[in-house]
This record gives sequence, C-alpha cells and structure tokens, in this order.
Amino acid sequence: MNTVASTYSGKVVCMVISSSAKASWATTYGVQFTIAKDNGGATASAYGVPATPHNVIVDQQGDIAWERTGGTGLSTFTTQIDALNP
Repeated sequence: MNTVASTYSGKVVCMVISSSAKASWATTYGVQFTIAKDNGGATASAYGVPATPHNVIVDQQGDIAWERTGGTGLSTFTTQIDALNP
C-alpha cells in the first residue's frame, strides 16, 4: 500500500481501517498512509465488510468501485485504480 499511496498521490487516498492496535503493525511495516481506528466495527459495517483482510476501492463519489476479501497484490490494486482514473 505504501507503493500505491506514493504512485497515486493526489489521485487516490490510501487508508487502512483497523480494529486492532495500530502502532505495532504500522511500525513493523513502515506504514506511510492513514490508519483509521474502527473500534466496534461501525465503518466496516457501513461498507458491508464481511471479513478481514478486506480490500475496497471507493470512487470519488464515495461508492465502492471494487472489493475483495483476502490478500491482494500490488498489480491488482494498480489495475483497478487505473481503470477508475483513465
């Protein structure tokens, strides 16, 4: 996600919504984008997230343009983002 965040800076916003303590894994992986704490799962529920990890790309209108449960590779993200930003 750091690569996606830097490659598409100004075009997309990368964010992780997590119910876990953010400091430990954010430090371990050198996270350089926004981490939102979702205690109670209200944000996940609002987007209908069934399980984690769950990846969502939200378009500029705030609608889900793409989603997948499970791990997602960089090329999958970039392909989906490029399709939204011709």
